[in-house]
Amino acid sequence: LKSFLEKKMHERDMEEPFQIVYNMCRNENSPGFKFLQKMASRNTDVDSLEKVSLAIRNNANATKFVTYCTVLNPDLSTHTAYGKICIPDYVRVSFTRLRVMSHNLKVETGRWSRL
Repeated sequence: LKSFLEKKMHERDMEEPFQIVYNMCRNENSPGFKFLQKMASRNTDVDSLEKVSLAIRNNANATKFVTYCTVLNPDLSTHTAYGKICIPDYVRVSFTRLRVMSHNLKVETGRWSRL
């Protein structure tokens, strides 16, 4: 990440989408901008996945998130479906339904309110 940021900051093409978004974030002093600044000034690499997963576990407050961390994915590992190039439709549809049911999307919640 640090090398990517250094490369982007040296290009200085102000019409590039990254530069436009970076300037918008800098002007607003957004959390994303603060994160990028922290990563660019860091001497070491990004925290290990173990440290990140421990931090996530320690800050789990929401009911759905606690359920996800304790029942559905206690290791906080990436699902194998994300690593495959081709997924059969029957697997993709089931996987998508499972992933979307945890979101409060209108397409999911609104479908039952019309009954």
